[in-house]
Amino acid sequence: MNLFPKSKLKIEEPYLSEAKNTLYQNLPQLWDPTNSINYQRIKNQCINLEAQYRYLQANPKTFSFQRKKGFIIGFFGTLFGIITFFIFLDIKISLFLIAISWFYLIAEFTTHNDISQDILKLQVANRKNWLYDPFRNKTKWSKLKKLFPMVFSKGDENQRVENMFWGLFLHQNKYQYFHAGEFIYDELKIDISMKYKKVPKTQHYIIMYNEKNIQSTFMLVPESFKTKFNKNEITTESNEFNKKYSFIYEGSKKLKELNIIKILSPAVQEKLLVLGRKREEISILFHNNYIIFSIQGPIFKKTYTNFKKNPTLDQRDITFLDNELTSLNEISSEILKYLD
Repeated sequence: MNLFPKSKLKIEEPYLSEAKNTLYQNLPQLWDPTNSINYQRIKNQCINLEAQYRYLQANPKTFSFQRKKGFIIGFFGTLFGIITFFIFLDIKISLFLIAISWFYLIAEFTTHNDISQDILKLQVANRKNWLYDPFRNKTKWSKLKKLFPMVFSKGDENQRVENMFWGLFLHQNKYQYFHAGEFIYDELKIDISMKYKKVPKTQHYIIMYNEKNIQSTFMLVPESFKTKFNKNEITTESNEFNKKYSFIYEGSKKLKELNIIKILSPAVQEKLLVLGRKREEISILFHNNYIIFSIQGPIFKKTYTNFKKNPTLDQRDITFLDNELTSLNEISSEILKYLD
């Protein structure tokens, strides 16, 4: 499996030199839960992506031209395939020509979408002075799994993290460290023919670092049939919260319950309920100095920036990520009030 996205935009001077001289020049000191940020590797890999964006800015009709070329190849490939069948009566050659032309067209669209998403996230990171790494990293997933098995011990195959951010977030005149990314894996499911089928899954995570330590490790997960009859379930004063979330923890309920209820004040519960109404499936791990939000789906479910039409960044995409981090940071800040 290729670790790097295919390049469909030219990487040439002077765009490459501009990217080398400007990308990630004034980053602040950042934090990572695994203490492993390879700045030089990330910069070297993102330079090409930045150079492609600069080329796109100078040649805004590039995507449009390549898409038209894909349609032409798809159309004439299909036409030649049909003509071949009627002239030579060779169904294999005919199907081969049609398949190749449509494979090229689909690959063209897929690659454009992948590159557009990577460029979008890199430009958001540049605007916010964050570090961004779009590339797949299985080693990083392995390290995160050792630290936070309740979040990252999922899937049967192809586990990795990608589209990672590191940064500082200013909220109420105080800087908050965070690390975010997408955790992607395959689950093996048995289909109706009794064969295993790979089902791809994506969830994005945001890890907030707190100065104060959380004494009791526990995880909030969506209420389900499996958790509904858990005899160690902890009940809060909010019926809505009890219906929305269930608790996962180790140890005695008597020892854990007091600390957990202390952390989950009514104000914190209300913020978590608001968050849960916006998201279909969300889990939150409270562990030592970390609060980890694990949310089903990619970081950006919908984007407004469209590099195929206009090679500029839409402010609404930056605002979305700002609002996401703000809501999660407010929860972290509220929890800190109740920690010793």
